[in-house]
Amino acid sequence: MANPKIIESLSKAVTNKPPFCTGTVPISSEEAILFYKHDKVTSWLNLSQATESQLKSLTEACEPATFGRNKKDVLDESYRKARKMDTEDFASKVNIEKLGVLDRIKMQLLDCSDNWKTIRAEAYKLNIY
Repeated sequence: MANPKIIESLSKAVTNKPPFCTGTVPISSEEAILFYKHDKVTSWLNLSQATESQLKSLTEACEPATFGRNKKDVLDESYRKARKMDTEDFASKVNIEKLGVLDRIKMQLLDCSDNWKTIRAEAYKLNIY
């Protein structure tokens, strides 16, 4: 038979919240600048004012992106047409911590405003859909 104290402790740890959070954060035009390189050529664009031509150049600088299916990396553009750029090929002026995004995530996902639980943000790659 299960120990009632253990069941009560586990019950308190489980919440009825989804395991994700959503939202938008306004950024300045200066923060919307993205620098990138491709074939030894560097470029930049302001994502808040980007032209069709600039977005096309960025897309062309990216590689086709694979996705996971049945524990394998798959490239199937009939299912998902996406492009990617690795972190060594781009830089952004957006400061996630300064914008308060990490604090918001802590409040919504970790249910805490205390500093005893910490999270950090790091760029993984740039995805374009």
